[in-house]
Amino acid sequence: MPLEGLSVWRRVCVPLNMPFTEFHDMLQILFGWTNSHLHEFYVFDQTETVEPYSHFSPYHVTGDYNPVLNIVMNEDLMSDSEEVERVLEKDMLLSDIIPKYTVMKYIYDFGDFWQHEIIVEEIVNDETVESPICLDGEGDAPPEDCEGEPGFREFLAVMGNPSHPGHASMKEWARGQLYQGFDMRLVNHLLRGM
Repeated sequence: MPLEGLSVWRRVCVPLNMPFTEFHDMLQILFGWTNSHLHEFYVFDQTETVEPYSHFSPYHVTGDYNPVLNIVMNEDLMSDSEEVERVLEKDMLLSDIIPKYTVMKYIYDFGDFWQHEIIVEEIVNDETVESPICLDGEGDAPPEDCEGEPGFREFLAVMGNPSHPGHASMKEWARGQLYQGFDMRLVNHLLRGM
């Protein structure tokens, strides 16, 4: 999750036969979210670079690769006119994309606009991996509805300062958002239940 000056990332082993609908569910668990907003995926051709897009463009990814496919969650998102081919996630498996493409972007919450760069580091032929496993990670993800990166930075500043006048109310708000820090044991417990 590219947030300037912050390190929020997860390393996961995922079965290639996983549908994109479940891949989305897995990402929600990895980042402690509640599936309350729209989302989409972009797939990039890493053999072809393009002029850099703005950091806030869905087409921007580290490496300035060419976006070749937009995987959307529902029919409503199919109607937007775009330069990139669109498909429904319910019709796609990870194996439809990987290993040909190994760079993707997941965008969650079109208001807060959380962007996640997904990079396939290695393909392991292990038939025993039936559900995703979080291998490593760092950083607490933003809570739901915190108003994007500026709101997340404010949240971190207030939560990190118990003497801040808004600390108690921010803590209460965070509880209402079911916010909790990254806990790999809990994440893997929830992933096993997928």
